[in-house]
Amino acid sequence: MLREEFKRALFDKKLLFVVLVSLLLLFLSAYQSILKPAAFANINSPDISDKKLYYENVIRPGQNAYLIWSQSYYLIKTFFVFMIILPFTYSYIYERNKKFNYFSISRIGLKKYHHIKFIVNGIMGGIALVLPELIYYIILLLVARNEILPISILRSRGAPDGLYSSIFFKDPNKYIFIVFIMHFILGFSFAGFSAGITSFF
Repeated sequence: MLREEFKRALFDKKLLFVVLVSLLLLFLSAYQSILKPAAFANINSPDISDKKLYYENVIRPGQNAYLIWSQSYYLIKTFFVFMIILPFTYSYIYERNKKFNYFSISRIGLKKYHHIKFIVNGIMGGIALVLPELIYYIILLLVARNEILPISILRSRGAPDGLYSSIFFKDPNKYIFIVFIMHFILGFSFAGFSAGITSFF
């Protein structure tokens, strides 16, 4: 049953919906904070006295994949819990309404049923959070510049701070994959907790 549950959850339309909405939120966050100023900047404007400084502080950061990534989470952090539990919530309600959960419990037993649900929903919660981030990051690497900017520019344009942030200035890719791992654990925890809570109902 574990394989069937995982396959059904992985190819469910709700996961596709979560991925598309998450990608949109990531892009909109980046657009508002760093892409829009760089895209519509007019470096030849008479108001700009130091064109080199303007390029270094506005246009160049707006073309940098790592800074764009770091400015892409303002909107999604408000909705991430919803994105994590949506596939599980829909599946849970569907199974309860169709009485499919009773059929599964009669076949494999209550304990194993909840164990499988916990594992599958935990993994899918992590995937629901990390998959759109990974797709988005790959797109950034393909369309934006992958250069490591000076620390002064990174700090002034919103580089990450906090735990492991020093890694971002030396090896942004390593830092970003650490974030992906932490987000997967976060997604697994929230989805697993949701699955655990519903076992009492």
